[in-house]
Amino acid sequence: YFVDYIWDFDNVDKNKILDIANMNDYWGQGIERSLVYIKNIPITKDNFYIMKGNTLKYRLPSFIDIIQFKGTDEEIDYFSSSQNIKINAVCKCCLNEWNGNINPQLIMEDYDIVKEEKNILNAWGF
Repeated sequence: YFVDYIWDFDNVDKNKILDIANMNDYWGQGIERSLVYIKNIPITKDNFYIMKGNTLKYRLPSFIDIIQFKGTDEEIDYFSSSQNIKINAVCKCCLNEWNGNINPQLIMEDYDIVKEEKNILNAWGF
């Protein structure tokens, strides 16, 4: 993926999401939609939600939601039952309008699970 921004999960810029989402009229043939990469998103029982129709929602500390459509049963089981999971996600910037309120929202295009790197010194007791 070619992305325009790379953010840590706790440093996602709400205003940039809104700015990018407001450029929707400019994307089309020959002009690809802007993508962002969010790193190290922790998945916990406090920020992971299963919505209607196997839609999954991950809430960032900034209260920005990442939406994943068509989550599989395996993903739902894994993210619901596992602890200490982190993912990296490629997302589109969008607006969510509900009851007259406009909020930034990220639509997940793809993700990968972050593998914990073990510190060899800690494993040896240093």
